[in-house]
Amino acid sequence: MDNGAELSSFVFPTESHFGERYESRGPEWCLEMKLKVASGAMAVSERLEKRGYELTRNDALTIMKFFKKLKLFQKSMELKHCWQDYKSFAREAKKIQVNSSLSLYKLVYKEAAKLLKYTDYYSFSRSAKFFNKLTGRDIEACAGHLISIVSRLFVRRWALDPILELTRNRLPILCCDIVIEQLSNEDICNICLAATSQNHNNCKKNPKKNVTNCTNKIPVRTKKAPERLQYVW
Repeated sequence: MDNGAELSSFVFPTESHFGERYESRGPEWCLEMKLKVASGAMAVSERLEKRGYELTRNDALTIMKFFKKLKLFQKSMELKHCWQDYKSFAREAKKIQVNSSLSLYKLVYKEAAKLLKYTDYYSFSRSAKFFNKLTGRDIEACAGHLISIVSRLFVRRWALDPILELTRNRLPILCCDIVIEQLSNEDICNICLAATSQNHNNCKKNPKKNVTNCTNKIPVRTKKAPERLQYVW
């Protein structure tokens, strides 16, 4: 895109094409590689949106299904807390800078995830300082946690509309937010899939509705909402 690629004719990859180059490697990759893949996919979507492409729910579901296929939700949740008592990790994490203003320690312990862009996560995952200053076990645990952070930022963005649809708008947005915060990344992914399946079924029952329009939605958070419903994301 920096070299002048035109987005007007861009078509987001389908599920059969997304991640095709990784199929031959099998699902059991090391977590460091999975972190690169997860943050890389998010960095690409971030750059597309920056250049004017509007990511739809179908696009988001393609990414979520890819994450699920690679077991990113499962692995990241299993390893989320395994290193929190490691004094050696905390000591080294304070020395490792993710960028000029944020250390790995602050990112992990101070929940500063929203201070970074996806491209920052991707650059850090490819950085030698990440792998050279930590032990093998700490690298694996840290990579698992960062996968959880990256995937959480993404699935959280798409969680509201599906819950509103599945509950038929019976819950206020504030209540939905409270529910969402209690859900795991995989739970949110499954809810998004369930809502999409329900929409497809409803569209089949009502032929006047276009199936594509039922799922190709921009999330509520990115639309202009009434002032009292504005949400700082």
